[in-house]
Amino acid sequence: MSDSKTEELGGKKFSKTSIIIVVVIIWLLLLTGIFFLIYSIVMKASTIRLSDYEGDVTISAESGRNIELKKDQRIFGGSELKTGKESKAWVLLDEDRMVTVMEKSTVGFYQSGKSIELSLEKGDLFFNIARDLDDDESFEIATSTMVIGIRGTSGYVRESEDGYPVLYLTSGKVMVYVEDPDSGEDDQRKVKAGQKLTVIMTDDGPEIIVEDITEYDLPEDALFEITGDDDLLDEVVGDAGWDKDILLNLKEVYDGQITGDEGDSETVVAEGAAAEIVGIWHLDPELSESNNVVERTLTFNDDLTGSAYYVYEDSVEEFDFTWKYIDVTAMVSIDCEDDMHDAGLFYEDGRLYWLSNVFCKEGTETASAPEEPEYDLVGRYEPVPGQDTDILYFEFYSDGTGLVETLVGGGYHDIQVEWYTTDVLNQYHARIAPAQTIIGLERSRFDVDVDADGLDFYGIRFVRT
Repeated sequence: MSDSKTEELGGKKFSKTSIIIVVVIIWLLLLTGIFFLIYSIVMKASTIRLSDYEGDVTISAESGRNIELKKDQRIFGGSELKTGKESKAWVLLDEDRMVTVMEKSTVGFYQSGKSIELSLEKGDLFFNIARDLDDDESFEIATSTMVIGIRGTSGYVRESEDGYPVLYLTSGKVMVYVEDPDSGEDDQRKVKAGQKLTVIMTDDGPEIIVEDITEYDLPEDALFEITGDDDLLDEVVGDAGWDKDILLNLKEVYDGQITGDEGDSETVVAEGAAAEIVGIWHLDPELSESNNVVERTLTFNDDLTGSAYYVYEDSVEEFDFTWKYIDVTAMVSIDCEDDMHDAGLFYEDGRLYWLSNVFCKEGTETASAPEEPEYDLVGRYEPVPGQDTDILYFEFYSDGTGLVETLVGGGYHDIQVEWYTTDVLNQYHARIAPAQTIIGLERSRFDVDVDADGLDFYGIRFVRT
């Protein structure tokens, strides 16, 4: 029997004070464990971390000191991440918010509490914010001329070397803010899934171009990110209205021609329809405008490398390239170290079409000229009311020239029109030059789809007036 000051436990006597102290210690240990568990979860969710990387990747602290890389490495505010050629880094903002930094890119990281900003200095990145941000959270991606406010979306951002940032939005909606560096005034655009936004800096200030895009317009890296995540793929298909089978087909085409046979990533061979491209192609002067070109030869090798040889009246130009054939669109895509030479060619009936030029394969009979379209393009075309476009009208004249009036780029512009056709797309097209002064895009020409009643330009319908 115990007195008022002791208790008997397991045959031993303890004072009540001792028992109370032990109980308190146990509760303190439990509370401390729970606190640190919650704290670690919260810190992990609000901390930027390097999830994984491949190739040549460096992270430098705000002081400039390089940080030793390891998986799950924390990235502090003020740090900078760089990727080299054929390299990539996966960065977690938390467990369901991922940013993929592509090759030859530089990204700065800035964080204040629950506000995160990524500054894309150059290169490309893909973002997938699978869970919407809370009201007290913010996430922005900044380039040289625009800031993207992100809540719960996915997309691809490119900061080109010429300073023209581009956003491809693949799911959700975002607001993009653009500041005029001269006036300090802000402009903004809402972008939805299936659209592309480009910012062009001109003497009159920034031009903001928003256009609808298709599955075929996606950068390859973006396509691989989307098709590699089943949940994201379904979300993109639903939001952008794209075809899932086309996305998966494009992935197989790109994957098969970029990585080669399974188990031998060093071996890349043109097979199937791509094998038809292998060989030497010469510009046919009878079917093409020469533009002072005496000779133009393209050589496509079966290892998906190639070379070009141009002879002009006063100079010679040579360059090497890699290439791939995209079955879905019958397009031959040429990629060069010098972006000025990157190009896309249509392949049809043993001919390659590059702008108005036609190439014939060595050793084959001379190709016949493309048929003239049955429609007469001559006339004036205005957009159907209610459509969002900066172009007021097109005018096409019988001598192959024309005029376009637009709200951007200085008003009136003279243009020239060239017809071309392709059975692959089963439509008539007109190629118009120059485009840079009209819509500010990097390419020098643009296409319009033509029929008897009018034409389509980037999803905008123009009809005869």
